[in-house]
Amino acid sequence: MLTVHLLGHAHVTQNGQPVPLSAKAVALIAYLATEKLPQHRERLADLLWNTSEARTNLRVELARIRSAGLNVFPSSRQLLYLESVGTDIDHWRAQADTEMNQTQLSSWLATLRGLPLCGLEDLGSTAFQVWVEQQRWMLCEQVEQSLARVYWRYAQAGQDWATRLISARAEAVGFADPAELDAPEVEASELAVSAASAEQRAAPAPSAPARISLPEPAPAPRAAEALPAARVRQPEPSGAPRPVVFERPHEEALLTSMLERAQKQPQLVLLHGPPGMGKSHLVRRVAAQHPQWQELRLGGGKSGRLVLAALAQALIRCSDAEGAEILQRVLLSPGTLEEDAVKLAVAYARCAQPLLLVCEEVQNAPQELADLLLFMIQMPSEGPRAFLLLCREQPDRLPLTRGLWQRLPAEQRSVIELPMLTRASIQRALEQRFPQEPARRLQASASRLLQRSGGNPLHLVTLLDGVTELERIGGTTLPQAVRESYGSEADSWRAGLQGAMGRLSVINGSFDRVVAQRVLNELTPAQVDALLCEALDRQLLCEVEPGTALRVPDLTVQRAGAEGEPQYMFRNEGLRITLAGQLPQLIRQDVRRQLMDTFAESAPGLASYYAERAGLTERARELLQVHQSALGAAHPLVQPGRTPVAPVAYAAPIEPPRNVQQVRPPVSHLGYSVLMDGGWLTVVSDGRFGPPQTLDLLFELPEGLGTTDVSLVWRMDTYGSGEEVRPSLVPFPLRLQVAGSRTAHVFSPQLQTGFEAEGLSHVAHPRVGVASWMEHHFQLDVAGARQLICSVRAIDLSMSLGRLVVGGRELLPVGTAVHHPAEGYAAGAAALL
Repeated sequence: MLTVHLLGHAHVTQNGQPVPLSAKAVALIAYLATEKLPQHRERLADLLWNTSEARTNLRVELARIRSAGLNVFPSSRQLLYLESVGTDIDHWRAQADTEMNQTQLSSWLATLRGLPLCGLEDLGSTAFQVWVEQQRWMLCEQVEQSLARVYWRYAQAGQDWATRLISARAEAVGFADPAELDAPEVEASELAVSAASAEQRAAPAPSAPARISLPEPAPAPRAAEALPAARVRQPEPSGAPRPVVFERPHEEALLTSMLERAQKQPQLVLLHGPPGMGKSHLVRRVAAQHPQWQELRLGGGKSGRLVLAALAQALIRCSDAEGAEILQRVLLSPGTLEEDAVKLAVAYARCAQPLLLVCEEVQNAPQELADLLLFMIQMPSEGPRAFLLLCREQPDRLPLTRGLWQRLPAEQRSVIELPMLTRASIQRALEQRFPQEPARRLQASASRLLQRSGGNPLHLVTLLDGVTELERIGGTTLPQAVRESYGSEADSWRAGLQGAMGRLSVINGSFDRVVAQRVLNELTPAQVDALLCEALDRQLLCEVEPGTALRVPDLTVQRAGAEGEPQYMFRNEGLRITLAGQLPQLIRQDVRRQLMDTFAESAPGLASYYAERAGLTERARELLQVHQSALGAAHPLVQPGRTPVAPVAYAAPIEPPRNVQQVRPPVSHLGYSVLMDGGWLTVVSDGRFGPPQTLDLLFELPEGLGTTDVSLVWRMDTYGSGEEVRPSLVPFPLRLQVAGSRTAHVFSPQLQTGFEAEGLSHVAHPRVGVASWMEHHFQLDVAGARQLICSVRAIDLSMSLGRLVVGGRELLPVGTAVHHPAEGYAAGAAALL
């Protein structure tokens, strides 16, 4: 029987054996199996290919499917459909209603290998990508409902061993913890579980593998004891969801201060940040708080004449009769550009009320705008004047703003950077949206949202759009609104740059000049170097500094190892995904084959991933064997089926003081953002899919210590190890090591025993979980050492340090201390129950 596997990485099996198919063939079969209706060949071709040869490509793909032994599509049919085909999720959901012992439950949970439909994200047209996102959302809903149903069935019978196993697996593969979801409504007969039936539930099978280390099942309740009643889902509140408002108190205060200074002399402010950071929204909110200022909006025109016309039209409504007449002549009887600029500046100066001129998309504005603004700033006016430029670039990167900055005194110009949102800001927005939810759930959801969105308000609003329940928030795919934002940015690049960046976007993670030259094989090495410099200047790419670390508390870059070959990565993962999605499939596959050859010797695991994505199944299997042989059978990345154990939560929940504000923007380094967020040191990965980078944070140690006690309080709200790209280094959410020592303490839900790797002896600390504060105590030999190295290495990570005490001294920065309710430990534990 043909089975389409939708859970995790999409693939096809026949009679239990994998069928070697290309990614496009899997996408075609998955689409037909999911839709369950006949589809016309022409529509399928348009969905899966973006080229004029789409019909030809479909015929070739169908021929390849037949040559693989699947005679499911007769060549004469214009309508394609599948008969006698099953999906793994149908079988999986049917098995959820059966009774399972530990071995059977573990096998059932092992079917969940990640989020559904992995590997189909960047295939085909935009319509197909939207379909993948919608189907993934629905499949995730079905999976979480089944997990919750099974979880609460075991919970009703007091089978704690099963509930811990289900929660751990759900969190490990990216689904919501069933313990945080309400129990589904079930029949009364299902709730009436007798003591006899509870005793008949199978204990863990004696033949279970030794690597599964779980506590013994809890004893069944006595017949006289009443079982806990199932939690019933409360009805959803009526009405539309509350609007989302993300607070930016620091930036709002800076803009308010600028308006106050403008009462004395004109002020020019550049507000810059990446697309989607909410620059216009922030300005509107501040302007609404100061109604005495008349706000004038100037769009991003690309010619001087259009800029003058737009500004004249905006000025007419706030000008007197004489000024309005002047502006009408500028619009209807234009003269030279210089003459009309003088007329417009005169009319602008004649307005007595305070005027706030907001110029949007300054990065696209003509050079004439600089002369006009300078003339308007320097001309005496009858009222206060403020000029606000909204831009994606820093002032030193644009000729227009560079010229303005050189010709204006320092007291009349300022720059405000709009950084990523903090977790505390997102949590406060969730508190307004979901006032009935407890703080600990909002805290975990805010951390996950921060990691998935990169702190981008546009991305966050898209994720929250229409959501009325906290557990429905999320999604790992890039929202369409964000794709369109990045796509419009790419449309402004020259053709050569756009084509080259598209090919480079197929690379997962960072790359060096050698890899770039292999991918851009039609260019000479000198042309590749020039293109990389142009991409860096435009901030499309950023440099990765190997052998560097961040020093705490100032978060400055410090050389920690030998300087290596420069590495490059895209400015953010959203831009890379958008560019890769716009690339024809034939080019993507060609680049993947080149990457496979490039990494075959240096990184066979990564090469096998590219081979698999290129449809070279046999070659991928060979490279994977080479990768595993190089690691060794005892290596943690080779040992199959590592099962996390239940975490031990820190009993007293930590809450940040509400009066602690972030005093500096987040620092981006090696694909991570590090920030002091509400009194915690928070590390959030940028979500770049590829071999995970290692970020080192350096803490200064007290002098005169030997072997001393260490107290660590931390939490992890998101963790994705990235093992699907087959790295050669073991991923982890947290590792502590004294500089110069050969012993490291590692904390990960996937690592339960110690191991040797990277020349270090790793001591694994078990019972690491997600979305809860954890407390660990251990000893370090710090004699003669001056630094403690805190490292992270993951694709998806949101981790916070709440407390790090070595030898009785707190190493977290002074002035951002976290409120630790150390007293009343029992009271804190009771509050959690």
